[in-house]
Amino acid sequence: MTAPKAPKPLQINIGQMEQEMTAADQAAYGAADAYMNKYYPALTQGRDRMIQQAYEAATGPLNPTLENTFVNTANMQSANALGGGNQSFGLGKGSLARNAAAASVASNEQGYQDYNRSLFEGLNSLYAPRSFGMTPEDAANVFTFNNTQMNNYLQQQYQLDVNAYYQNQGLAAQQGAAGTGLIGGLASAAISGVIAY
Repeated sequence: MTAPKAPKPLQINIGQMEQEMTAADQAAYGAADAYMNKYYPALTQGRDRMIQQAYEAATGPLNPTLENTFVNTANMQSANALGGGNQSFGLGKGSLARNAAAASVASNEQGYQDYNRSLFEGLNSLYAPRSFGMTPEDAANVFTFNNTQMNNYLQQQYQLDVNAYYQNQGLAAQQGAAGTGLIGGLASAAISGVIAY
């Protein structure tokens, strides 16, 4: 007696699924973009301008007007704190007030760059670049599904083989017992017949 076969496992074709997911994502994003551009063009333009301005502020040179504001504010703060008429404390070359003003300008510029970088990163995650198709998590889930299906199939097939083995062993034992019983019965009948005769 041969063991029955377990049903074949369901296996997902990862390459085909990736192509279908990519096509579906591109179609959906394309439809959404067309809708937004048609019905809300100012929102699309405003978003794009906001991202561009944040990028330019984070990567480009500092606006000269803003730099002058930083310098003037730093000079006024330093002069108020350390005095402006004295050569050793005033705004003269190498003075404490002038060095404090330079440090203040550098600190303000760094803070402005940090603000712009943070703004750009926030906009970039809010309007994140699109990804198409499977994420690594999707691929891992499909791989896990395929692996689980194959493991279940192999486990079922093993169980069917084990059951068939024990059935065959039981059948052989029954046949052996029946054969022994038949021989024993014939021998007993023959002996009984000889004794009775």
